[in-house]
Amino acid sequence: MMLTCAAHAETINVLNTHAEIRASNEQDGSEKFYQLFADFVRLLKESDYDFGYLQDIPTPLTQAYGSFIAYNYELKKLRPKREIREVGGRRGSMDGVGA
Repeated sequence: MMLTCAAHAETINVLNTHAEIRASNEQDGSEKFYQLFADFVRLLKESDYDFGYLQDIPTPLTQAYGSFIAYNYELKKLRPKREIREVGGRRGSMDGVGA
């Protein structure tokens, strides 16, 4: 499955969010996080990768996407900002979602 950024930005966002949490040394995903992601992926496969799930009539895939995004939005609001001392020789801050 090859995704292009312009055509499937929403799907790529879900996949990147999952990858950031999995790769993070600072945070773990909750059971609900992984269940919502699994539901989204299962429904995406069952739809035969219908990337038009945010257009026209809402489907169960549309709802799974919305649930995953809403849950992560709420988590992001609750995550404290933290300072990074050095990342690649630069100073800065990030919200803890990923590097």
